[in-house]
This record gives sequence, C-alpha cells and structure tokens, in this order.
Amino acid sequence: MNRFLAVCMALSAAWAQSSPEGLTARQLFYDEGKPAEAKPVVQAKQTPARAPTTRPAPPKAEVVAKADLPKKAGTPASPSTPVSRPAQVPMVAVSHAPVAVRYSLVKLENGAEVEVPATHSFRSGDQVRLKVEANQRGYLYLITRGSSGIWKPLFPSREASDNVIEARRGYDVPSSTQAFTFDDQEGREKIFLVFSRVPLSDLDSQIDNLRNRPSSAPSHAEPAAPAKAPVMLAQNLNDRRVEGMREMYSRDLIIETVDAKKPVSVQPASAPAARRKENAVYIASTSRAGDARVVADIELIHGAK
Repeated sequence: MNRFLAVCMALSAAWAQSSPEGLTARQLFYDEGKPAEAKPVVQAKQTPARAPTTRPAPPKAEVVAKADLPKKAGTPASPSTPVSRPAQVPMVAVSHAPVAVRYSLVKLENGAEVEVPATHSFRSGDQVRLKVEANQRGYLYLITRGSSGIWKPLFPSREASDNVIEARRGYDVPSSTQAFTFDDQEGREKIFLVFSRVPLSDLDSQIDNLRNRPSSAPSHAEPAAPAKAPVMLAQNLNDRRVEGMREMYSRDLIIETVDAKKPVSVQPASAPAARRKENAVYIASTSRAGDARVVADIELIHGAK
C-alpha cells in the first residue's frame, strides 16, 4: 500500500473522531471548549484577628535604658505587629484555541448561491465557488492540480497582496465575482488546502516561484539570481511534494461532514441560525501548539453531461 493510500485511510479514520474533550470539529470551529485567558488565581480573603476590646492599663513610670529606645525617632518598635508583604499571585497557564476551518462548495443557480454536498457531481456548464472560513486569523494556502499534473497556486492569487485571512470571515474562491465553470470533459479537479497560524516559509517560497517572482527582497551582498522559466519552477510543487505536506500536516486532525439532509444532533450554541442546516466540511486540529495547522483535500467532481 503506497503512502498516499495510507494517508487517505488515516484521514478517513479521523472522519468520525472527536477531540480529547469529546468535541467535534464543528464544535471546535465555534470555539466550544476554548481555554480561558490567563487570569490571576483568586484566593479567599483571610479575616485579620480582631484587636481586644478592653484597653490595657497604662504602664507605670519606669526608667528605660538608652539602649532600649528606638534607633529612629517616629518609628515605634512593635515586634508583635507582622510586616505585610505582597503575596505572589499564581497565573493560569495560557494555551491556544484549536485551529479549525470550514469549507463548502457553492453552486450558482439563477443568481443565487446554494451549498451542495462535498461529493456533489457537477455537470457541464455548472458554475461553482469554494467558500473557506477559519475560526481565527491565519494564513491560507490553496493550490490546484491541473491536467498536466502540475500544481498551481489558487490562493493567494496573482492579484492578491497576501494570504492572510481574518477570523469568522468567509472567502470566495476564485473570487466573489468569478466562479469555476465546468466544460465538456469529465474528471476531478483537485484542490489542496493548508491553513496555519504562522506563515509557512517553504510553501511561500514554492508559491512565489510558481508566480515567477522572488520570495523576498534581494540581498545587497550578492546579485539576485535570474528568474527561471515558470514551468521549471512549477516542477518543484508536484504530487510527491504535496503528498509530503499532506502526510506531515495531517496529524492530530478531526474531520466532520455536515449534510443538510441529515443535520447533526449536537448544535454548537454559537452557530448562526442560518447554519443549522448546511452542506459543509469542518476540519480541526486537536493540537494547541502555536504553529498548529490543518489540511484538506477538496475535489470538484465533474460527472456525466
């Protein structure tokens, strides 16, 4: 069994799993089980001992030796009074909320957008958009595999300034004014999605090469190397490279597919009412590390005419 099939089986096994807290990918997307921010531990106040109500009798006059007098005037010696010091207040440890992504396929019908199942079979002439949303701010990468076997960047696109996306905001791919249109050729269009809290320098470099531009400003110490042909650079991001990323990034993932015909029984309290019945896929990472990320394999299936 090759590595690709092994990864697919691992993803299939994760499909119905839940997080260690018993939460599904959809619940993690809506921040259920999100750890509280670091706050001081509140300790119970201690009631100080009450002073005696009766006043002691005034002391009798007596001769006090000079050595027994306080060293500084105005600072009475009271060894029985404890000195108050600020207590060390412990802090609650901070951990990141789980990274989660929601994506759906949207078919354009008479000017309206209709979510369809991820396994929907499209026909020639159908127009579809991919909608992606993350539960927190991060970096989104989308690459698509052409018929030649070469992977090309889909997001960030050549027109996009960067690939930073904001939390709780839906992004349309290819854009809000464009759509994928199926031709007469049957097949499957493959899209590989990566979402990360931090930028992935290696993948950024690959995408920059595919766009035929330098990944960073040239160094003053040495001249920039001449740009190579786009096809030669595109070979750096092939099936083997994508499979390696898939295998590396697919750890600690849980996946949940929501079908409008069979809505989930447990609804997150913070889920919008419009999403009580939906066609979408949720992917979440159970890792709370600062560099946590999620990956997904998306297919646009083109069936018979």
